Amino acid sequence: MRSTQQFGGVDRSLQRAWIKGAGFIDEELEQPLVLIANTYQDFSPENAHLRQVVDAVKAGVRMAGGTPMEFNTFHVTDSEAFAARSMRYVLPSRDVVADSVELMAEGHGVDGLVLLTGGDKPTPGMVMAAARLDLPAILLYAGVHRQALARGQVQDKLAPTGAFAAGYLVLWLGFSVVAAALHWALERVGLVSAMMMGSKSRWLSAGVLIAAGLYQLSPLKHRCLAHCRAPASFLSRHWRPHGSGAFLLGVLHGLYCVGCCWMLMALLFVGGVMNLAWIAALAALVLMEKVLPAGQWIRRATGIVLLAWGALTLTV
Repeated sequence: MRSTQQFGGVDRSLQRAWIKGAGFIDEELEQPLVLIANTYQDFSPENAHLRQVVDAVKAGVRMAGGTPMEFNTFHVTDSEAFAARSMRYVLPSRDVVADSVELMAEGHGVDGLVLLTGGDKPTPGMVMAAARLDLPAILLYAGVHRQALARGQVQDKLAPTGAFAAGYLVLWLGFSVVAAALHWALERVGLVSAMMMGSKSRWLSAGVLIAAGLYQLSPLKHRCLAHCRAPASFLSRHWRPHGSGAFLLGVLHGLYCVGCCWMLMALLFVGGVMNLAWIAALAALVLMEKVLPAGQWIRRATGIVLLAWGALTLTV
């Protein structure tokens, strides 16, 4: 990454110490640094609300595994400057906006851009800056949303959080019912103990271990884990409006989460549902897969270990 050249290694210790004075920590500097160019100012209704919007943008960058770094450029609006001597400063402001974004991006060695703009004067400057820089860039134009609101094309609110949570929990509730029924059936036939609720059969234990190992190495597990590791990307890709859309989005998100974890949870049949140490170990494994940078490698390593463990169980 470009930011590694800027802040990584012993020879860049001074630069790391300097930026840490602004509140950043080592873990943040090891992630991709995303420059947020904000055109917030008090002179124009096209930009006056961007101070609040940028907080959501920063949260999205963090959810996607990056570190947001904001700076403010400007907007000289011709709506106020029209027919006055200040009009001569409107068009040149585009070039200065482009220059300011380029200077900040190149001067600080960032890895990506989010260009937060509104109005027809700073926006071309933002586009010119993105064209000059060989960096991934997203341009968010505030005016598009306001125009859609005026036409009644979207609701001026987030999709209901409760509906999303309900859809997510319904999916997990269904999974829990199936798991409980399966556990009851296995206990009835004597394959699972009534005390620790773990397997009493090496064939059952080996089968679950090998199945879990194979699933850990499967493309389906890879896809589900990729969605769980990037929830912001998932939400932006599958967004649905209104309460019903939020409910379906929660169900879909829950489906990916179940697809990511169901075979690891099946390992509770091996170690015992009442075994707190085993539960803690599986919870830690799920967490490491989802949040650590090497999560996909942890998935593969776990699959190999489970396959070996299952084969060993059959031979004992």
